[in-house]
Amino acid sequence: MSFFRIYQKPNIQLSNLDMKEFIDYGLYQYPTKRAFCKLYDETLIDENEVREFTNFDGEMRINKRVYKTFVENDFAYGSQPHLDVESSLATQVFSLNDNWDDEWGGHLYFYDYKDVSDEYKKIMKKLIVISPQKEDVETWNQLKTKDAKFNYLYVYKMSSKNSILFKNGPLTWHGVGRTTKERTVLIVTYHDKNKKCEFGDWCT
Repeated sequence: MSFFRIYQKPNIQLSNLDMKEFIDYGLYQYPTKRAFCKLYDETLIDENEVREFTNFDGEMRINKRVYKTFVENDFAYGSQPHLDVESSLATQVFSLNDNWDDEWGGHLYFYDYKDVSDEYKKIMKKLIVISPQKEDVETWNQLKTKDAKFNYLYVYKMSSKNSILFKNGPLTWHGVGRTTKERTVLIVTYHDKNKKCEFGDWCT
């Protein structure tokens, strides 16, 4: 499939991270305890690879963040099927967990656009713009509590050996499954520098 590429994960040494805990009210089905921190390590960036992959030759804004999702009451919710903000060109996900077991979940799902409900398509179109309306955010918060059982095209199973780079766009619906173990990932997102999104540069 041409919308993603799998790479061997480089040796990532991260220590003494100043992780800030927060409750994620955005893409998760219900409020979920997480933590994050920004990174400024340029060695993880291959801008030329992303330009070739996305056919983009403008100015880029690159965000690098570590996210940890905590398990409470035996599991943590995953993120609902969604699109990333309009500024987003591509996203690369690196698992920071060693020896991840498939049975723990937390895998990355790519959904079939044709199977995504009209409700999801309609509201997501209003959310990924520069400044979504408050009523649209409230509509999303109500809609996302419903179980979304859309057909998927591909499942990227969390791996301590590989990373995945995928293009963002109007057809790249994706989300993360529930997990029964604390899940830590490094997410690098590449954006069109001339586009901004007040609702946040949504990540997986």
